[in-house]
This record gives sequence, structure tokens and C-alpha cells, in this order.
Amino acid sequence: MADEFYLQPDEARFLGHIPDAEMFALYRAATYSSRSAKHEGFCLPLVESMIFDLPIVGPRATAVPDTRAGRAS
Repeated sequence: MADEFYLQPDEARFLGHIPDAEMFALYRAATYSSRSAKHEGFCLPLVESMIFDLPIVGPRATAVPDTRAGRAS
């Protein structure tokens, strides 16, 4: 997938399952949260991003707008 978007190895990391402490550290270090799926359910990562007060970049489709409903755009 990284090759498809012409990303360098240090520009994308696919982590799989990681311990909570590591996930929280990554959220704290992030500049923004990005969602690109064309089909999402509730999308818990959006809620996690809001907990860490990250700007969210994502489609105005699927459950993303409803999940963000309590937060100013």
C-alpha cells in the first residue's frame, strides 16, 4: 500500500496490534489523525483522536460525521 502512494519507508508504518501504552504514545506524538476508508462503522479511532485533541482529516461520509457530531469541525 505504501508503494501505491509513492511513500518512503519512513513515511508510513503499518503497526498491527500494539500495546495500549505504545498506542497512547503515538497519539500524543501525532500532528493529526487521518481516516480514508470509504466504509466505516462507528470508527473508534476517531473517538481516540478526539480524546487526544487531534485534528481529524477524513471523508464526510459513512459514520465519520455522526461520530464527530459532538466536536466542532
